[in-house]
Amino acid sequence: MRWTLQIVIPVFILAIGATGMFVLARKPDVATKPAEQLAAPAVETTTVEPHTSGLDIEVDGVVVPYRELSLAAEVAGRVAYKAEECRGGNYVTKGTLLLEIDPRDYEFQVKQLQEELEQAGYNLAELEAESKSLIEMIDVAEETWKLQSAELKRQQQLAQRRVATATQLDEAKAAQLRARNEVLQLRKQLQMLESRRSRLQAAQELMRLRLQKARIDLARTQVIAPVDGVVVQDMVEQDSYVNKGTQLVTFEDTSKVEVKCNLQMEELYWLWMQWQSSGATDGAAGETASRLGAPSGVSSVPGGPPPGPLPEGEGTVAALNALARRDYQLPRTPATIVYELAGRRFEWDGVLSRYEGIGLDSTTRMVPARVVVEHPRQVRVSGKETMSTPHRSGPPALVRGMYVTVRLHAEPNVAMYSVPERAIRPGDWLWLVEDGQLRKVRVRVIEVMGGRAIIRPRSEDSTAATLLNGGAQAVISPLAVAEEGMAVRVEKREAVTR
Repeated sequence: MRWTLQIVIPVFILAIGATGMFVLARKPDVATKPAEQLAAPAVETTTVEPHTSGLDIEVDGVVVPYRELSLAAEVAGRVAYKAEECRGGNYVTKGTLLLEIDPRDYEFQVKQLQEELEQAGYNLAELEAESKSLIEMIDVAEETWKLQSAELKRQQQLAQRRVATATQLDEAKAAQLRARNEVLQLRKQLQMLESRRSRLQAAQELMRLRLQKARIDLARTQVIAPVDGVVVQDMVEQDSYVNKGTQLVTFEDTSKVEVKCNLQMEELYWLWMQWQSSGATDGAAGETASRLGAPSGVSSVPGGPPPGPLPEGEGTVAALNALARRDYQLPRTPATIVYELAGRRFEWDGVLSRYEGIGLDSTTRMVPARVVVEHPRQVRVSGKETMSTPHRSGPPALVRGMYVTVRLHAEPNVAMYSVPERAIRPGDWLWLVEDGQLRKVRVRVIEVMGGRAIIRPRSEDSTAATLLNGGAQAVISPLAVAEEGMAVRVEKREAVTR
């Protein structure tokens, strides 16, 4: 029995092996893929879209007063009245009487000068009457002179015919001289009256000016709010004596506010790029810049005058001055001021207005700038319409000291593109798929907003702009190894969401 098993089992195993070889030999060949195709990894891509909705630059800022006025006493005296509104923290409207200095001395001075001016008028009237009478006397004296001159001539003719005596001739000459002397004396008196009139008129004008100054001083006894605003600090009380120049009230203009912020040079670059499209100069400057060989709104030599001979004329000077001003100004860029409170976002509209001073801050190496908010009381909640005054549920106005976020809405005139944030690889590399091959392009990431990155090609890479302009496909799936020219398979394309 044992011998039989030792023979049967090996034979059985050999039979099974032969059967298996026969079956495998009859099986048809299976088509195999090329080794290169099997090696190409599958990737997921998305289309690189042009970014045309501008660029938002976010910086931190703090609200500062648009104007802070120090009201001082312009005349000396005792504070006779102080309004209840003239206390620190109170809001007052333009024209509100805040303080009044005792006006009695100034009223007396005004009345005294009015009397003196009236008396000067009487003196001039008397002088006019005297001058009129003197002119009439001169007319009579001149007629007498004419008669005596005619009598002297007649006596001379009679003396030549030996009819008149020498005594009669001498008497005629003496009478003519007396008449002539009287005319001269009266004319001299008239000249003296004219000189006196000039002095009286000058004195009257001086009194009129003194009266005007006295009335101004009388008006200055009342300290009135120059604009709508808030009393920040009051420094005097009623019945206090103040001298000219004494500080009375610190007053803040609330018609506008400013937001102080700092810009990095990279952020400032994108603001400057707006000038290429919008033009920062007026029409005359743009026209002159074009005549000088520079594009409108852009000087041909940054920071200096254009080369070559300049046309003469006031228009050219004004245009060049406008270009020079542009070099030291910021483009007026719309901005949104955001203040977060209790989990809500409150927003105001503003405009980037100007530099604060000039140059970079030596400590932060940033550029200080100011944003003007024209209507600090027009606030909206998270993009909604402006809240009405009776139904506000947040800050009613933008006031000093608030720490806010400034969002500048720039429109740089450069080509920008948008891709998902995950398409950007370490080192700001972007992997593109072109004709089934991988192309590596290094880009500059401008900003990341809502999961999407805004990019632009680097200036030193001449091929990057060409690849991105053609609606390229960017790889968004992970790749363990990425090399230039590596074959890949596009397995899925992600739909673009805006």
